[in-house]
Amino acid sequence: MTVLLYRLRNAWLPARWEMTGLRQAWLAHRLLFAIVALYALAALAISVLVGSPKHYAIGKHVAIWVPALVAVPLVLGALAVLRGRAEGSRRSWRGSWRLLGDPSPGDLVIGFALALAVGLFYASFVVLKNTLPLLVPFYADPTLAAFDAALHGGVDPWRLIEPLFRLKPLPALTEFAYGFVWATLLVYGPVLVALHPAFKPWRVRFFLTFFASWIGLGNLGALAFMSGGPVYFGHLTGDHERFGELLRFTAENGLFTGWVQDYLWENYSSGSVELATGISAFPSLHVAMATLYFLLARHFGRIAAAAAGAFLGLILAGSVILGWHYAVDGYASILFVALAWFWTGRGDARRAVSAAR
Repeated sequence: MTVLLYRLRNAWLPARWEMTGLRQAWLAHRLLFAIVALYALAALAISVLVGSPKHYAIGKHVAIWVPALVAVPLVLGALAVLRGRAEGSRRSWRGSWRLLGDPSPGDLVIGFALALAVGLFYASFVVLKNTLPLLVPFYADPTLAAFDAALHGGVDPWRLIEPLFRLKPLPALTEFAYGFVWATLLVYGPVLVALHPAFKPWRVRFFLTFFASWIGLGNLGALAFMSGGPVYFGHLTGDHERFGELLRFTAENGLFTGWVQDYLWENYSSGSVELATGISAFPSLHVAMATLYFLLARHFGRIAAAAAGAFLGLILAGSVILGWHYAVDGYASILFVALAWFWTGRGDARRAVSAAR
């Protein structure tokens, strides 16, 4: 039996694919796993302490994440088969590993574990985000709206960019980028960074900034300035006129955004926790993640940086014109992520010096 297993291993796995480097990969990434574990425990503990039954949603959201992650090797395998047929290769399955950049076994195991951990992190975030209004009620919208207008010459910033968005294709394009493209990157961006060797030099830096953004901005920042954003300004303050024209703009353009905004408010009002629920405006995680992708893309050439920069600009404008955020929400996110990226980069430099000694 042992001989049979040995022959099967040699038949299916090249010698270099033996399980080597696992310990080194674990040591390099153990801080990231510790952050996820502590965050999940904190989300569970806080939701229980405040009397919220929403902690059960952690398991539900992880169950949603796993199929999305399983799709990664399936897609790679399908692409490998297509490549193999085009090349006339009988071993086209090996192309899937080439598509991953031929990572070491240890990096691949830790990479998939890290991708799974991101699903647990997201699930914990949703639970905490839905718990925030139980800790601090919404109060900051009037202050943020006033500061936003003062920062833009006494005018709500959506009015400054609205003439540009009268061009019919632009609202739909912005919504597509803000919704589908951003959500796709939210799922598969971290997975790609976790798995592909091309991102290895920046992997720890990326995820430290990533976790710091979701915790520092999405939880602590949101808790400090509990707000719903322009779309919920009327519900939260009773003033439905302030952003009434903005809401009519999204309605007149037939945007799907209006349905999503109603979906979130209904879940908030009923106290249920469904996929991607929870309301908080300040700061903007949409802009934060677009900023992080831009900072990472700068290391992959001018074209990648330009594309990521254009995406960041579109997300920032979209967060305002679609009614989700005040402009200052995005500005704060850009500043925070830039500082976090700089700080974690200093940590990378210190680790490199220590490793060289």
